[in-house]
Amino acid sequence: MKRVLRKDGIIIFVTDSMEATKGTWVSLSYSFPENDRPLHSGDTVKLLIRGIDVILYDYYWTEDDYTRAAERAGLILAKLHKPLGSSDDSIEWRDETKMSPIAIYVLRNK
Repeated sequence: MKRVLRKDGIIIFVTDSMEATKGTWVSLSYSFPENDRPLHSGDTVKLLIRGIDVILYDYYWTEDDYTRAAERAGLILAKLHKPLGSSDDSIEWRDETKMSPIAIYVLRNK
C-alpha cells in the first residue's frame, strides 16, 4: 500500500471495533456461543448481518495491532474514528449510541 500511495495520500480502513462483540447492534449480531470467550488477536469471530441473514467469519484485532501493522508498513495512524449513533437520527439505535461497532482508521505516509 505504501508503495502505491502518494506522499500526501491517505488510506482508510473500516473494520469492526474492539467492542463489536460486546454490543447489541441494529445491523449486526455476534450472539454465538463460540464468541463467548476472552478474545485474543487472530481469533476468529462469527457474526450475522441482520436483515439478509448472512453469516460471516472475521478476525479479531486490537487497536494496537492495527497501529503496529500500519507502522510496519511505513504508515502513521492519523486518526481513529469510532462513530456513535445519535438520538436525533432516524434509526432506533441499540448500543450504537454508547459504543461503536466499527472503527475507521485513517492512515498516512510517514
